[in-house]
Amino acid sequence: MISWVILAATLFSSVTPTKCTLSDSTGHDRGLALVIGNASYPAAGLKTTYADACEFGQTLSTLGYSVDLRFDLGGAELTSAVQRLAQGAAGKNLPVVFYFAGHGFQINGVNYLLPVDFNAAHPEEIAPHTLSLDTILTSMKALGSGTKIVILDACRADPLAQNTPTDWEVGFAPPTNLPPNTLVAYSTAAGSIAADGGVGSHSPYARALLKYSSQPGMAVEDVFKSVRDSVIANTDGEQTPSEYTSLLKTFYFRDPIYAVARITDGDDDVIVMVNSVEVAEWSLDGSNVKRAILKTGLNPVEIKVYNQRSYTGGIPPFGHQPEGWRYSVDLMDTLNRSLVHLQDGEDRPADNGPRHGKTFTVARFNLLVHEDTGAIDVVDRDFDYWKHH
Repeated sequence: MISWVILAATLFSSVTPTKCTLSDSTGHDRGLALVIGNASYPAAGLKTTYADACEFGQTLSTLGYSVDLRFDLGGAELTSAVQRLAQGAAGKNLPVVFYFAGHGFQINGVNYLLPVDFNAAHPEEIAPHTLSLDTILTSMKALGSGTKIVILDACRADPLAQNTPTDWEVGFAPPTNLPPNTLVAYSTAAGSIAADGGVGSHSPYARALLKYSSQPGMAVEDVFKSVRDSVIANTDGEQTPSEYTSLLKTFYFRDPIYAVARITDGDDDVIVMVNSVEVAEWSLDGSNVKRAILKTGLNPVEIKVYNQRSYTGGIPPFGHQPEGWRYSVDLMDTLNRSLVHLQDGEDRPADNGPRHGKTFTVARFNLLVHEDTGAIDVVDRDFDYWKHH
């Protein structure tokens, strides 16, 4: 399936196109990306577009995308760049990312992205000299049923304020003719203006997008929900990002990181919980390998044992004693490298005590996922939890 992501964002003036470099593209087979940052508009230049496009391109490159990074494109160059991306993606089972940073506006409900050489003064001159969102969506539709994501951070104050026809309206209009399996995201609500710059070196929207798009295992809907919460908080409610979706499948900018659980022994039952969700149970899964999606930061793990209320046979004091329990669990990463191996047991628990005829916790710890590398560490270890609770 072909996946499209189209994004428009803003950048900071201290970063110029010549200073922006990407990592070696060797092995970049996760997807294709076209990243564009337009800043040098004659009438209304933008402060932060270079930096945000540069960093988003670098983020995608780090995640394994083959990135074509462009700055300050004119109308013909902008159209050609989109056509090349579509041609490069045709027939390939790869996600495709198109990122645009710059000015945008609407006329009579049609949304346009502005090239830096745009100078049309009348509505009839606009279509030949700009790239419309409708044109982009039409190109995506031709690629088939793959995931398509369009993100536009391009709704700013009128870039041609001294020469504005009355038909030109503030911000973008809601998208129309959305192809199946498509998400369109705006950096602000339809008909509103997005901030250019702010505290720090990125716009509020771009800063949040850069943070959450690089989180492992965040579905794209959760990425944009977190972006929206951040932008609202950082603009005192003045800017509310919005999305329009017909998505049919889950898409991740960065693939999930998993912990792999395997219960190798148990009496009577063993349960592995990750982030308060049951991952594996001895009575249901046996020794089958089970996977749990991890989030960045701490992921609490709890191992529980159920010991039924049964007794050994024979004559007291050697018989009719509470039967014991045992467990053995392996946790690995997705490359089958061992994170932790735990096993324990008890021969004769107290009759009808806390570990006889009950479910109880035997071990607790956290799996710490590092945001930058995705590496997993085992921390906060309490492998003998049952002995002091």
